[in-house]
Amino acid sequence: MSSIHTVLPVLVLVDTNGKGSAGKIVFSPGKPRSAVVLFEDAPPEVHDFGNAELTGSKMQGYSVLLGPHTLATKPGGKPLSFRGRAACAAFRPGKDELALVFAAEDDSPDCTVWRINPVNGADLPSVYFDNPSSIVYSSDGELFAVGGQNGDVTVFRLMENGEAKEVRTVGVGGAVRSMVFEELENQLYVATDRNMLVSVFYEVEDDLPVQRGIINDECSITNRSLKTLAYHPNSNLLAAGGIGKEVWVSNPARQSGRSIALRQATRILGLQFAEKEDCLVVIGDHGVELVSFSIDSEHLPVFEQRTVTFTSIVNLMGCHHYGELLFIGTLLSFPLD
Repeated sequence: MSSIHTVLPVLVLVDTNGKGSAGKIVFSPGKPRSAVVLFEDAPPEVHDFGNAELTGSKMQGYSVLLGPHTLATKPGGKPLSFRGRAACAAFRPGKDELALVFAAEDDSPDCTVWRINPVNGADLPSVYFDNPSSIVYSSDGELFAVGGQNGDVTVFRLMENGEAKEVRTVGVGGAVRSMVFEELENQLYVATDRNMLVSVFYEVEDDLPVQRGIINDECSITNRSLKTLAYHPNSNLLAAGGIGKEVWVSNPARQSGRSIALRQATRILGLQFAEKEDCLVVIGDHGVELVSFSIDSEHLPVFEQRTVTFTSIVNLMGCHHYGELLFIGTLLSFPLD
């Protein structure tokens, strides 16, 4: 079992410069090169970590300040700008690509998923979809999925020319809240507002089912109002969380799993498995918890409370685990001149 006590937190301090109320930060995968800040009442901002400075030490702790000086710019030096408030965002692994879903004036989702290059602001071919509510890229960056308020889910293959070619569209019976790819068996896991986990085969032969249906874990996650999912390819584990302090981690192949209760959280906001370690990062409404686990003979996770570390963060916006670093996004408590 890998240790989580050597993880070094890096506070990513977001200076909104009075722009609005920042609600969430999304980091680019792997070693963060970019981050997008989503505001509750203003257009999003894209920040370039190449313009930021890491300060501090291992003993004192590290921090990075994101502000007007770190905004991503177009070739002429003008910061990237957007037309309205973004509801969700996702970065494409291995590519300079950012997908954004904007909210209409009446707060209903737009019918366009905008794709841009976050480095230079160049527009990429958009994806048109009715009322998108969730977007996700596959870990290899070859696939892109969009889920909607009406329960439709479409998987696209991203072509070399930038176009998105539809692979398959299915209905999952409820507004889509979160999705995650599992490429080994060509599946997409979907959490809906009806508290269901659905497994969809996105590339199948004509004689195979498109949708496997509700995962048997559903009976174990009743009344959790699922909001977020994460998948760990090395151990074939799927984590799910929402309302409440428990996270359900299961092995879909075994149709069984186990839950772990967090210390103070009443709502799970985000989940991430560490890429090379048996560690689950849980973002709750009271902070961040890191949970180590091992795999038993039944290929199920085994959690021990003594392997859990808790970091209480005020104004938590999101976090991202990379190597020995845990980037924790939070609002700057006071504006800088």
